[in-house]
Amino acid sequence: MCYKATPDVSSPKSILSWIDLDHVREKAEWLLELFVSIISGSTDCYTRFSIALPVTRIYLLLLGDRPSSFVAKQVLDLITISLNRSKSFSRKFELVSGWSILNTVLPHVWDVNIHSAAFRILLDRTPDQGPVVACPYILPAILSSLNRMLVAIAQESPLQSVEANENGMCCGPFGG
Repeated sequence: MCYKATPDVSSPKSILSWIDLDHVREKAEWLLELFVSIISGSTDCYTRFSIALPVTRIYLLLLGDRPSSFVAKQVLDLITISLNRSKSFSRKFELVSGWSILNTVLPHVWDVNIHSAAFRILLDRTPDQGPVVACPYILPAILSSLNRMLVAIAQESPLQSVEANENGMCCGPFGG
């Protein structure tokens, strides 16, 4: 919110507030990125946030039904933070059908960033055992995304910006 002062009047009522509606989506994404950065950097901030608000429902509200790839990645980062800080988060997220919603939403925005974030949730690296499954609840969303990509490839439908990475995997956003 910005404030605009009128030059003639010096009273507090002379300041008119107005909302800057230019580049709303970019500003909202920047704010979400800043929020994730603050929550990930401070255990105290996360604790206060999780005490004050129902984080599982907030994450689902942030995700929406058709998020951009950027928003979905930020929400997955928030889920990762919550899983690392709370032993009961995965069960609470299950109770609000969060894992089912991810299973529905993620295939439509799957890209390299979502891929990395989803596998960070799924796997935990231990020095002595290597990768270990940390959160199996995300696996159906990963498999649904793989299924969507394979069906699109099998049907030879036009894909938007499909790329092969160094492992030969095809990743790219698919229009929903």
